[in-house]
Amino acid sequence: MTNAPQSSYELKDIRKTSNSIHGNLVLSKHHKDTLPNYGPALENLTFTVEYQTPHRLHICISDAEGLRWRVPESVVAVDRSLTEIENCNYSLNYNASPFGFSVSRKNESGSIFDTIGKNLIFKDQYIELSTSLPLDANIYGLGEVVSSFKRGTGRFTIFTRDAACPENENLYGAHPFYIELRDGKAHGVLLLNSNGMDVIYDNGIITYKVIGGILDFYVFLGPTPQEVVEQYAGLIGRPCFIPYWSLGFHQCRWGYTNIEKIDEIVSQYEKAKIPMEVVWIDLDYMDAYKVFTFHPEHFPPEKFAPYLEKLHECHRKLVVIVDPGIKVEDGYAVYDEGLKRDVFIKRADGNNFVGRVWPGETVFPDWFHPETQQYWTEIMAKWLGQVPIDGIWIDMNELANFVNGDISHETNHKHINVSVSLVQHVKQTIATIVQRVLGFSSTFIPHSINNPPYAINNFGNESPLFTRTSPMDGFHKNGVLEYDAHNLFGHMEGIATYNALRTIRPDKRPFVLSRSTFPGSGKFVAHWLGDNESSWRSLEQSIPGILSFQLFAIPLVGADICGFNGVCAEELAIRWAQLGSFYPFCRNHNSINMPGQEFYLVEKVKQAAKFALEIRYRLLPYWYTGFYRAYNNGSPVISPLWFLEPEGKDTWDIDKQFLVGKGLLVTPVTREGALKVTGYFPPGIWYDFFTGVKQLDIVQGVWKELEAPLEVIPVHVYGGSIVPMHVRAGLTTHASRETGIQLLIALDRFGSASGELYLDDGETPPENLVENYSLLTLTVRDSVLKVEGIFRYDGPGSFIDEILIYGIAREVKEIAFKNTYTKVIERSKIDWSGETGRLFIRGLGISLDGGFSISW
Repeated sequence: MTNAPQSSYELKDIRKTSNSIHGNLVLSKHHKDTLPNYGPALENLTFTVEYQTPHRLHICISDAEGLRWRVPESVVAVDRSLTEIENCNYSLNYNASPFGFSVSRKNESGSIFDTIGKNLIFKDQYIELSTSLPLDANIYGLGEVVSSFKRGTGRFTIFTRDAACPENENLYGAHPFYIELRDGKAHGVLLLNSNGMDVIYDNGIITYKVIGGILDFYVFLGPTPQEVVEQYAGLIGRPCFIPYWSLGFHQCRWGYTNIEKIDEIVSQYEKAKIPMEVVWIDLDYMDAYKVFTFHPEHFPPEKFAPYLEKLHECHRKLVVIVDPGIKVEDGYAVYDEGLKRDVFIKRADGNNFVGRVWPGETVFPDWFHPETQQYWTEIMAKWLGQVPIDGIWIDMNELANFVNGDISHETNHKHINVSVSLVQHVKQTIATIVQRVLGFSSTFIPHSINNPPYAINNFGNESPLFTRTSPMDGFHKNGVLEYDAHNLFGHMEGIATYNALRTIRPDKRPFVLSRSTFPGSGKFVAHWLGDNESSWRSLEQSIPGILSFQLFAIPLVGADICGFNGVCAEELAIRWAQLGSFYPFCRNHNSINMPGQEFYLVEKVKQAAKFALEIRYRLLPYWYTGFYRAYNNGSPVISPLWFLEPEGKDTWDIDKQFLVGKGLLVTPVTREGALKVTGYFPPGIWYDFFTGVKQLDIVQGVWKELEAPLEVIPVHVYGGSIVPMHVRAGLTTHASRETGIQLLIALDRFGSASGELYLDDGETPPENLVENYSLLTLTVRDSVLKVEGIFRYDGPGSFIDEILIYGIAREVKEIAFKNTYTKVIERSKIDWSGETGRLFIRGLGISLDGGFSISW
């Protein structure tokens, strides 16, 4: 914190409408310059408030001319709704002099965002704003970072960076969004700003220290945690609808060096009878690491394409890596075409910025250039025309660089100290280029772009911004500085790749996995947590990482199962296979020169992985329905326990358990040698997922020690849930679908339960589905199951064959099926266990072409 006691601005010329407030912020005449080393303060600002929805408020503080950098709508297309103030569930208050504002829930005391009496400092390259919170506030988000799920006091740096998952440092993604849980209610705050920043939480204060752009805040009122995430997704874009196959198990590694090796991997999984959906190839398939090429000996297209068609016949898929760095090599068509269209990022002198990545010297696409999308689509179409690859894995898009800035300034990975003379040269060069080439005068020529006056905590040690990435004085089309747009590179590559696949294959849902992300990325891509280690620590840290991305509206996320770097021991592999089978995105991946960690290699790992993945494949209808809800509403697919019990203090710090949907509680073992694990259970009835035994019937949450032998991961079903499953697990999602649907019904203490089931073909883009989908509501009341809704999908697996009910205390002597007629179910199809209260009905074969009921 700085020593200035309060804002140095005064609010004047206030204008109000039914859905907004506008005013001018003028630097006080009595202002004593704060932090003079950071440059002079801007004298005139604007203050804008928009009442956008009953639960969302937009607050913007910007330069009076409106010329400073802000995230373009072409990059993050935020919702611009407006509503009348009387419809809103919040109130905004402000002090005119000294300026400050606060946001509170209507008719409630206390503020959820309060800057009154705090600093407002607004300079060219340093902006500071603080808000008060309770001491020891429950804050989640502010990433990407390897840390506990609940954010403790600290300095959270948001600036995209390639690093092998260090703790408490900035990482691949930039997400200046948090959720706070207070008094059983939740709210969220987004600062939509792509510049580097530190967000410091200490002593009941959050302080934003941003090195450019504007203050563009959105406040989300919830009040439930799920509603906050849905409101956030409603602003930045709801997640894309994923293909069904992407929920299967993925096997990847760096080091699958030829087609024969790929075929061996697939065959070994088949032989071991372990479900495996997708095989992945890292850099190995390329010719000299050049993107959009195939190695002429190891992956020649004339052999690779027929092999992939064979893979498709077995209902399996293949995904490969694509890096953004394009090798500088005359005669390489991808490079030549980019030069011809002039679509690469420039350095300060107007030449192409050249870095060094896997293929050597590389240039990088300028996603702001109007021709780059067509360029990316066309080269991808030619490439996919040779081999029909199913999905794209975009990596190194922070953007990663093996040298510091442009290769002409390479210093063997040492930090560069930019001299005053170089800074002056950069200033003059940019001004000249912008004026001469782009046709307008620059409005923002900072005194030090590569080394701004305030050093964010890059790399955890305030390293220069250009360390192992692009120079900050580089620029894009229309004069967009890399200094401003650095955090957007991976997000924009995700958009370009998604759009390319939609153009090339308009009848298929794209699958794109991206390492670097930004608010709104979930609309286009999935994510993995990057280069973790084969360690118990990395296994444990994966859970808060995955939970954080649920808040960021990127639900298809996972960590590299068994770890990317290092050697995975047998026990760790078993426990990670169990946990990973409950990741939304389920992929085993490891590095080159490390021992293989395919699940079939070690007998005990093979058996554990087979059991765990068969659970996953049976649960696919439940997972898929959750992802439909994510696409439709923005809901998270998995969640922390405080989503279920936000008022329960015991839940606030839990990040070693999680909920899948609302019905399944997963309590994995995360410690070496442990054969028991302690988990928390919110109020209600909880059944053992595997046996149906009622383990808890509680009105207050409790901690319970659970048996967890090496072959078991504890999973419980929440009373009141209906979990749709496949009857059996096949070796692929296609084979699993063909077995039909089982409904797992876990009754609450009133004998009731509810759930949903969504079905379609799993690959048609949702806007093209028209009527070929089913959306069913499932309810149990008074010993009657009702299945109602939309019944339009009639493809594989569109029938209910089994019903499994937990919590039946008395023997059931008769079960009746009813739609247009009534039929008594044969006794031979019914099995009831008085010991467990488990009722099983099989062999039903009920076609999902209309509503029906079953009573008992």
